[in-house]
Amino acid sequence: MKNKILNMSVLLSFLFLMVCVIFFTQNLFAAQAKLTDDSYTNASKGNTNYGSKPVMNISVSPNQTGYIKFDLSTLPYGITGDDIDKATLYLYVSKAKSQGNLEIKRIGQSGIPWAENNITNNNATSSAPLAESISLVNINSSTANSFVAIDVTELVKGWLNNAYPNNGIALNPSSGISIEIDTKENKLTGHEPKLDISLKGINVIYGPMGPTGPEGLIGPTGLIGMTGPTGQTGATGATGITGPTGPTGATGATGITGPTGPTGPTGPTGAIGPTGPSGPTGATGPTGPTGAKGATGPTGAKGATGSAGPPGARGVTGPTGPTGPREILFTGGMNNLTTNTSDILFGPPLGIADATKTESDVQLEIKKDCTLRNLVVYLTADPGAGNTRTFTIRKGESDSLVKCTITGDGTSPYICSSPTTTTDTITANTKVTIKATASGSSPAAADVAYGFECAP
Repeated sequence: MKNKILNMSVLLSFLFLMVCVIFFTQNLFAAQAKLTDDSYTNASKGNTNYGSKPVMNISVSPNQTGYIKFDLSTLPYGITGDDIDKATLYLYVSKAKSQGNLEIKRIGQSGIPWAENNITNNNATSSAPLAESISLVNINSSTANSFVAIDVTELVKGWLNNAYPNNGIALNPSSGISIEIDTKENKLTGHEPKLDISLKGINVIYGPMGPTGPEGLIGPTGLIGMTGPTGQTGATGATGITGPTGPTGATGATGITGPTGPTGPTGPTGAIGPTGPSGPTGATGPTGPTGAKGATGPTGAKGATGSAGPPGARGVTGPTGPTGPREILFTGGMNNLTTNTSDILFGPPLGIADATKTESDVQLEIKKDCTLRNLVVYLTADPGAGNTRTFTIRKGESDSLVKCTITGDGTSPYICSSPTTTTDTITANTKVTIKATASGSSPAAADVAYGFECAP
């Protein structure tokens, strides 16, 4: 009976402690929503999807808008907007090319919600319509290589209270901004967008301490406490191992061999060797009577040739001929050739850049008079049956005679070169670019590498 009373006392004490834990402990903690989608669109490339890129490009010109979406199922079951203390969006700005304002907007409801692997500039209006503005953040050079914190508390409350569907957040450019924001596909940094959500707690109310009761039996293990608030972000990890070197580009054309210098003068002739010894004289016959003059006898045998004399001294080496002319070799390339046959794109003579419609962005000024020749071009993808891509050296914003065309016939590698007999001259201080045009019906998107000579 006494043991039963003791057991009952222990049970009541345990229940009382559990009630105190549940009702009188401040229950504050934070949770992080799961990032499911991040991508951006480009007004100059309406049908291109960028869901696999390691950064989101956000700019006014061309208009490039970012899109991100989070899954809130990581929050405790039954949470509503009234339980939210604060919600903060973190974006890592890896580059700030031009300062300006970043406008945070809610993405409205759509019949077919967007996803990172299908959103483009042409379908964003229907799949991810922009709704009201949430915040306006100024980005400048001091913001580069750091996280930017943005308060989105009211937006998250609206999602949890079903005031509007969770179709994501738009990162809209404003005031001349041009920046890059890391995505979850950037495996080198791990600086993906984050949404931290702090939940409200309950204030502590304590009553007066009662007398110490008798020591009870050891009770069952208590419930695991709720997760504490997320600590500060740790230091950035060490830089990962450098990736493998990309494939070697195509070898440029061999320059022309300079002319052979003139032959030096011939050295002087060596001294004549000594004359060999004469053969022995035959015995004199008896003198006969003078008779009629006889026929001339045969010529005696030729004596042996004497040994050769030593070689004469080597003549003086003639002067070196003049150096032949030296060619200037240019190598460059373009990324992201479009599928639109109406696009006229330009690339730099030296180096690699994105194909652009603005020729002045990639012009290079040649400082000397020279002759353009031997253009060689390599495409990364076949243009496709019935399609062509033509590449022309431009001089002073006019087409030169040096060009070549790749026809889509499925034959690899996809290479063309200008005729070796076709040249064009340019004068000093002329600006040069490479022009890319296409014909047919939607040639395959590709990158291109090229090289050419400019001989003095």
